[in-house]
Amino acid sequence: MFLEKITWLSLVNYGKKQSHMSPLPCPSCQKVGLELDEDSVRYLELRRQYDVSHIRKPSANAGALEPLFKIAESFAEITAVRFQFSAFFRCSHCGDPVNVLGKAKSHEKNREFPLLRFVYFSPALNLFELKKVYPEKVKSEMEKSFAAFFSDPTAAGSRVRTSIEFLLDEQGVQKFRLGKDGAVQINKDGGQIKLPLGDRLKLFSESDPELGTILGAVKALGNEATHGADLQNEDLLDAYDLVEHVLEDLYVKRPQRSKLLARSGEMKQKFS
Repeated sequence: MFLEKITWLSLVNYGKKQSHMSPLPCPSCQKVGLELDEDSVRYLELRRQYDVSHIRKPSANAGALEPLFKIAESFAEITAVRFQFSAFFRCSHCGDPVNVLGKAKSHEKNREFPLLRFVYFSPALNLFELKKVYPEKVKSEMEKSFAAFFSDPTAAGSRVRTSIEFLLDEQGVQKFRLGKDGAVQINKDGGQIKLPLGDRLKLFSESDPELGTILGAVKALGNEATHGADLQNEDLLDAYDLVEHVLEDLYVKRPQRSKLLARSGEMKQKFS
C-alpha cells in the first residue's frame, strides 16, 4: 500500500491534527505528494454536541479498573467540541487539487488544533497503486472500494469481493455451471447458471493453491460485507494488502519471470 496501515487508520479514527498531516497519495499521478493547504481548512461547529452513543459501557468480564476508564473515556467524548470541516490538498508532483470533507473534535477549552477524521475525498484516493497492466474491470471495482473506505467500510468490502469475480474472469476461470455434455446449464428463466465464487476459487486453486488461499480469505471478508456485517477499516486494509499481492504476482512478477526465462533460453541455445 502507499502508506503504512497505522497511517490510514489515523485518518479515519481522529488520529491527525491539521498541522501534523503527512503527504497522501495523489489520485491523478499516483505519487505520494498530496499536501494539505492549511489556509483552505474551514471548520463549522455542530449545534448538537452530545451523543448518547459516546457512552462506553464496561464489558461483561470487566476488571476492577475498566469501569473507571470507561467513565473517563465517555466523559471526554461527551464534553468534546465537534465540527464539520472541509479543505483542499494539492499534489506537489502534478499540481492537481483534491477536496476533502470530514469531522473534527477538540478536547481543549480553546477549541484549537482539533483532531481530524476524514470522510470523503474528491477525487477518491487509491490506497495502493493500480498499475496500467492490471485488468480494467478489476481496477474500476477497486477504485469504487477505495472511494467508500473512509465513509462505508462495509460497502467497500463488498466491492472487493466483486473485484475477485472480475479477476477470475480475466484469468479464464470457469464462470458457468456445465452439464455432463459440457454445455452451460440453463435455469427455468432461460439464463445461464453461474458458478458460486467459492467453486470458482477451488478451480483457480488447482493451478495456484497459494494465491487461491489468499483470495479465499478476501472472499470471506467480502461475504461478510455483502451480507451486511459491519466491517472494521483495519480488516479492510488487510484485504487490500492481500489483493495488491495477488495482482502484483499475476500481472507484474510472472510476466517479468516469463521474459527472463525466454532470454535465458535464447542464451542457452546461443552458447550451447
